[in-house]
Amino acid sequence: MKSTRTENLLKTRLAINAISREKNNDKIVVKEIMKVGSGLSKPGKPYIVLVHALGYTKSKFCFLPLKKNVKMTLGDARLPSGLWKSIEHMKKGECAKIWIKPGEFGFGRERNPEALQWPDLVKDDEELKQKLRDEEIYYEIELLDWIVRSDILGDGQLMKTYETKGKGLERCGDDDEVVIDYKISKLDENTNETEIESGENEVLNMINYQSELAQSKSAYSEKLDAKLGIDTKPPETTCPSLELQTNEKFTFVIKRILKTMKLGEKSFTVVQHGWMQKNDPKGAARYGLKETERLKVDIEFKQMIHIEDFYKDSTTYIRTIDKGTGTGSPLSDSIIALNIKIAYSRVSEEDKEEVLCESEKPVEYALDEYTVPPLIRNIMKTFKHQQKAEIHTILKEECTPEFDDEENGMFKKEFFDKVGQTDEATGNQRWIVFKIELVAFDTPEAMHGLYLEDKIPRLLKMKDIAGKFFKAKDWPKACKQYQRMYSHFNLKDIYNNLQDEDIESEEYKNKIAECKKIELQSLTNICVVKSKMGDWQDIVDISPKALEIDPNNIKALFFRGKALLNLLEYDNASECFTKILSLDPNNGDTLKEVQKLKQEKKKYFEKQK
Repeated sequence: MKSTRTENLLKTRLAINAISREKNNDKIVVKEIMKVGSGLSKPGKPYIVLVHALGYTKSKFCFLPLKKNVKMTLGDARLPSGLWKSIEHMKKGECAKIWIKPGEFGFGRERNPEALQWPDLVKDDEELKQKLRDEEIYYEIELLDWIVRSDILGDGQLMKTYETKGKGLERCGDDDEVVIDYKISKLDENTNETEIESGENEVLNMINYQSELAQSKSAYSEKLDAKLGIDTKPPETTCPSLELQTNEKFTFVIKRILKTMKLGEKSFTVVQHGWMQKNDPKGAARYGLKETERLKVDIEFKQMIHIEDFYKDSTTYIRTIDKGTGTGSPLSDSIIALNIKIAYSRVSEEDKEEVLCESEKPVEYALDEYTVPPLIRNIMKTFKHQQKAEIHTILKEECTPEFDDEENGMFKKEFFDKVGQTDEATGNQRWIVFKIELVAFDTPEAMHGLYLEDKIPRLLKMKDIAGKFFKAKDWPKACKQYQRMYSHFNLKDIYNNLQDEDIESEEYKNKIAECKKIELQSLTNICVVKSKMGDWQDIVDISPKALEIDPNNIKALFFRGKALLNLLEYDNASECFTKILSLDPNNGDTLKEVQKLKQEKKKYFEKQK
């Protein structure tokens, strides 16, 4: 056990020079710990601290008799800077003795001396004031507690004081919707408080925040944005269906404060006089605020609904009502169960939403059957179990499914004919809103782990979907499906036999033969679609894989020859056509290509002369 003398020495060594500055090897401020505080946290500028305080000079003149429960603001220009800078290095419950050399850190400062607040005992006596300027001064301070504050703009204009800190790191975004309790009050010159308005569980939409911020730039923030290279141009378009939910009573100052708050936080912010008239004139007018009056804004941040600009171009917004549970999300081939309501949103306050359909119970969809709109498929891949959201969009193509939803009737193509059209009365575009809950989802087992008999139906389903795209002349999507089919062969998913099936059995050999046939079809169909797209070099690269399976496959030979002809490789093209005619002398398509080859070859050589 340490002796009292050793303990005091240790405290002194820990404390002395904790914040001292050296100037010509001469200490300016020294803090000596008399009693060690608790915890690790320390107050900072501009916190309000609660202290017991005593002040005196080297000649024992007591200019500050012992005062209990004194409130001080760290960084306050009315206090000697050596005092509040020392308190910044104290822990809760700590007692310390602070020594300040005459000069800048005490009462003899040259910078902003008129702001200094003299102690009551000397404020009317110039001789005593000079005594404090000339002598070393001492403070004995016990730090009892502090109130956390934040200078929102860094210029002292919006000072926030925390009553309850929020949790986590989440703050509201530029488009989010929040639920708050609030109270707005005026503060006169004597800090008398007069309530203007208040409310509980009020809903506020932040969707116009950026445009309001761009119109309300202070000189400080404009300079900072320019330094950081931030573009403050407001967005060109927003979502009218979300704007209609905006609560007009909440002016820019409340949104500016909310941007700094965390969910669950309760705090009040004092807005200095003059700031509202310059940066939030609507708010100043609404609250009847004079230039000599300050504003006090009390807010409790109770709930937040996240609104995401999905494509970052103001065409599609996701309003998340419930984040759901778990960590997994559906995949491109998952089966999902949804509760759905689809409606055209209001285009004015007098308008009513036009409901297109609403499910009475969960409806099931296979995402790889393309009866769900592309936008919903993409968003579903980010959803969690039981997640609820509203999806607002003006993109007609993105909300129109590739194939009609004949089974459930929720995503009929005809529903989406008016999406994005301009309403003549208001000039607003027609937004459609999907209200969706992901009730459940199931993802099929990976292809490589299945028995061979279960792999074949999966492959045939992909072939069927690709065929539908082909009939619709959607060449890119048809090609993508055929390539997806072939990828399972290319990745060895089909022939790996992880289930250790009997490879010598007749049944297994028949299934292998059927898979080989499907593999060949996928490759030749890729060649067909690539020819529709004019991707000749791709055909030249792909066709040898088909010919490895069947060297005499007429379709693979034909499209290889056609691709080579278009790439002006006449001799190689001729070899393909010659082989086809040796197998099928009356093949009409090949005979036409041979005739074309002769003509092209003739033209080519004539140009070379």
